[in-house]
Amino acid sequence: MLRSARQLSLDEQAFHSCPQDRSTVAALLAAATRKRADALLEANSLDTRVEANYDACFSIALAVLNAHGWKARPVPAHHRYTLEAACEAIGASEAVFDRVDAIRDVRNLKYSGISRTRKDYEFSLKVLDEFAQAAGTWFSLHHGGLLKI
Repeated sequence: MLRSARQLSLDEQAFHSCPQDRSTVAALLAAATRKRADALLEANSLDTRVEANYDACFSIALAVLNAHGWKARPVPAHHRYTLEAACEAIGASEAVFDRVDAIRDVRNLKYSGISRTRKDYEFSLKVLDEFAQAAGTWFSLHHGGLLKI
């Protein structure tokens, strides 16, 4: 069962409450759009493209949490907690979270010097698009006002 930001703030001190901020949400979603565009550039390495897809997912997750009134704290595993809480907030399944978290695992291969493959890239792009669509639907239904600048 996915944990909410509130639960993770109690269990792991992973988040603190914050006011919703339209400009923060807009900036994070714009960053996600730029990262997705970077991931589509064939001139970039597969490593860079996979990392860009992950960064886009993470930016979307941060935007969701801000809209929900939470901000991540720099605690160990904060990336995983952020993805989990964002998936819980938008009503995504554990399977969606598992796929988004799998991109994090693939991204983290860089710390071992392992190159990412075309299959890794294609998977990360597919998952990013799935997560972005789910988050976009959630924003439209629950926080449409935050999307208007």
